[in-house]
This record gives sequence, C-alpha cells and structure tokens, in this order.
Amino acid sequence: STRVSSGDILRLQANHPEFFRNARHALLLGCYNMTDFNRKKWRHNLFPNASLMAGFGVRAPSRFRPISAQYIKDTLNTANALDDKLSSNRPISLKEINDSFKKLSSVLNTQSVIDYCYSIIEGQPGAAKLECDEQWDTFLGAAEVIEKEYLDLSKPLKEPPVEDANNELRDFYNLLQNTCPAEQTKKYNDRGVAAAERYRSSLKSTTIRMMHWWDIQKNFQSYYRYEIAELTKELKEVGFKIAIPKLDGRASRADFVYAYDTIERIIYKRRRDLEELYYYGRNMSSEKKRKVERDLNIFQNLERKFSIYASLYALKGDVDGHEESGASEIENTLARGEIPFNWISGGAVLRPRRDQ
Repeated sequence: STRVSSGDILRLQANHPEFFRNARHALLLGCYNMTDFNRKKWRHNLFPNASLMAGFGVRAPSRFRPISAQYIKDTLNTANALDDKLSSNRPISLKEINDSFKKLSSVLNTQSVIDYCYSIIEGQPGAAKLECDEQWDTFLGAAEVIEKEYLDLSKPLKEPPVEDANNELRDFYNLLQNTCPAEQTKKYNDRGVAAAERYRSSLKSTTIRMMHWWDIQKNFQSYYRYEIAELTKELKEVGFKIAIPKLDGRASRADFVYAYDTIERIIYKRRRDLEELYYYGRNMSSEKKRKVERDLNIFQNLERKFSIYASLYALKGDVDGHEESGASEIENTLARGEIPFNWISGGAVLRPRRDQ
C-alpha cells in the first residue's frame, strides 16, 4: 500500500541512480503515470535503458480487480518474450510489437499505455483523451515536477534546455496551454476558479521565459550594461568576493540563482546591521556616527541598484506579450520589474537602456 510521489521517485533516483539505469522493465501502475508528458519524462530521465515501461494514461484499474494482476503478468511475460528475441539478434518489427500487446485483454480493456523500446501501444481507445477534471489533475501533477526541477528558487535541480523544441519544458508549456478552463471543472468554486487560472497564468509566464533563459540573459545584459558594470565595480569596492555570472548566453541558471541569493542576503544583513547601529547605537563619537551613516548610504544604494536583477531572478512578465506592440509598453513592463515578452528568442535588445 506504499505510495511514492514524483518527488519521492526523483529523490530515490538521486540516491540510487544505478537502480534506475539498470531497470529492464518498469511498471508505473498509478493513474496518469503514462500520460504523454510523464512517459517522456520517465523514458528519458529515469529509465533510459528499460525495454518496457507500462502503466495507464488516465485511470488505472483498482488493485483489487483481477485485471490488475493479469495486466502485470501479461505485460511482463510479453516483454520477456520480446526481450529473448532481441537478445538472440532476431529482428522484431513494429507490427509484431504492437500485435503482441494488442492481443492481451488486460491491455485492450484498460487505459493502458505501453512503451516497449520506444514503440508506443495504447489500449482502450481514447486513453489519451482526458475529461476536464482529469486534465487539471494531470496539469497539476506535471506542475509539481516542473516547479521542483526548474522553478524552485531555493535550488533549481535542472538547467533550462538549450534547444527550443522537443524538451520537457516545451511539453509542459503545451500541456498548460491546452488544459481546459478551470471553470469547466468540478474541482473549484467561483473563487477557486480565479485562483487556479492565476496560478496557470503565472506558470505560463515563468515557463516560457525559462525555456528562453539563454536568450533572455543576453538581452538583460545588453539592456542593463551600464548598470551592471557600475554595480559590479561597487560590490568589489566594499569587499564582495562573489559576483553575478557574466550573462553572455552561457550563464548557468543555478549559478545565477545562487549568486543572486548570496549577494542579496549579504547586502540586506549589512544594511540592517548598519541601521541598527546608526539608530540605536550608544556612546558613538560623531566621527564614528558619520562613518556608519556613510556605510549605511552605500549599502542602501547597493540594495536599490541590485534590485534590477529581481526580474531575471523571478522570470515574471506579461503572459501574452501585449507589450511587444510599443516601446512605452515595454518600458512599463520593465518598470514593474518584469521581463518583456520581446526579450524571448529573436527579440534581442540591441542598445543599453541609457542609449535609448
């Protein structure tokens, strides 16, 4: 009766990667485990060497139904027989793979999805077509994984893909785009619908910008060139050893997040300590108080100047790119501390802000 979440599976993989690399057959028997999004994730990230992955695109049958035990026996026995042929260097056609699984009633009569050596066999027709509530369950399950791996600002686990197409961020973006409106579900009341759609819009905005991280950082560097140069110099002058990575289109997202968090935390603590000393310190000479005041001004200014990085850190912005129609709208987006839509691939900023 033990249930393992997606996060648990990722932690297990981190601790025992050889177990996942060496698995020959993987059965993921919960509901929605073999949706298109999840299947690609399991295939490429968790079980790249397995000949068989099997599970259910929508509903899994109850564990108490005889067909559940039969499904396990059928899929494993069929995979073993096909594996034997492969290991004997006997060719197997795609038709033979499909026919081998399609003749099984436990496959045909369930919403099964089988990935045998990259050949996809679906059982019951319509297995991939989810009702609205099920679409939201799938979307929310996928969002949990994407947030953990890419969007968690405490420690991103993965770098954004370099290629624009055929990656899990793109698959997730398409999934959240195509998920039905929250108002069509039975999951939410009126207030819940608005909150659900705000959550989707927020993820949509951040995900599209994360997909184009490598281009966006270059545009950011170009636009804030003078400000970044000044800030880098001033941080060195007050003794900072850590610096924001050069945003040349090759800067790691994890390195940027770590540097941002570290520098912001040091500036904030130093400014608070100086405020405490300036306003509540006792028995200070006038000369010492003037020095504390000068240092406080320095760190207040550093905090203000460093805030330009907040938009790149959070990757928030206008979801649908309305501001790309005019320069004033782009400036409004930047003024809100957001990344303009036209900074996404192909919309490079050619001149620094002070030249515009």
